[in-house]
Amino acid sequence: MKKKIAGKETKYWLWVAKPLNWLDKKGNDRSELDPQKNYKGGKWSCHKETKRGDLVFLWRSRRELSEYLRSNRINKKIPSKSDIGYLIRAESKADGPYENEDFPYWCSYKPLYKFDNPVTIEDFKDNPILLKSLPYKVHFVKNSFPLTEIEWNEINKIAMGKNPGYKKFYESLVGKKILTSPKEKSKKEEQIEPQSQSEEKPYKRKYGAGGEGEEHKKLKEWVANNPQHIELFDMKGYPKIEYQFISGDTADILFECEDGKFVVVEIETDVPEPGFYQALKYKILKCAEAKIDLTSSDVRAILVAWAIPDSIKELCNQYNVEFHEIRREEYNQ
Repeated sequence: MKKKIAGKETKYWLWVAKPLNWLDKKGNDRSELDPQKNYKGGKWSCHKETKRGDLVFLWRSRRELSEYLRSNRINKKIPSKSDIGYLIRAESKADGPYENEDFPYWCSYKPLYKFDNPVTIEDFKDNPILLKSLPYKVHFVKNSFPLTEIEWNEINKIAMGKNPGYKKFYESLVGKKILTSPKEKSKKEEQIEPQSQSEEKPYKRKYGAGGEGEEHKKLKEWVANNPQHIELFDMKGYPKIEYQFISGDTADILFECEDGKFVVVEIETDVPEPGFYQALKYKILKCAEAKIDLTSSDVRAILVAWAIPDSIKELCNQYNVEFHEIRREEYNQ
């Protein structure tokens, strides 16, 4: 039985490699990236939060490709569009910082799978979630990007659809079945026994018997993937969606900042008043969980909605709950 590699603490990354880093002097993919060769001892630049066991997609950038081919006198036709060519696992935590501004952190790595049919830039353009992802928005110019679990799953679905053998490999790697099509999902749902009352309770308490609305879900995922729109920067790793406290209460989003502080975010669409009270409650719960004063500035609360009446804004100001109105045209861009 395969050891389960990916668990609750696994983080997901996109590493960006220039032609210099993924091509050899003959214009072939570097042998160190070939999973069949079981290459050991290699190091790759990474994010400082990288941990052993994290999973990585390698983005083979074509930026500077012509210059690389010309300088090495390589007369070989290589597809001109950037793509994801490999699944990689970090074999050590990030080591550093080193005295190198461009590559301050490094880790050991192991190539796990090469995609015969890569995930391309066109696949990103055709996917509404990936189209709004940070790597795509900034044109893949950084060396390393954290990916949310939602973004990771979307890339995986595309890779599985284009590479028939990959789905079985990935399921073996993570130790669980991956549902990629509506048909598979409906089959699985038929086999799942109803949840016990204790398992259903937190979800029903938050959204009611009707469950979470589609518009609420989309806005929640959009905010999680675009924290800059609610003036959140320097986030640590990726956010936790549907963060559950020991009390059974569930915050829509929990962000952790680089400075060790936390931000709880409550999403509402057209009726923001309940969200104010929930945001205030989640701030208190997180303070208690972190064993700090209930008024500590180390935990912030933010209410997000399409529109927020002045009366609710006054309550937010009185109880130190931040608020942001999201314009629909901003959300849909």
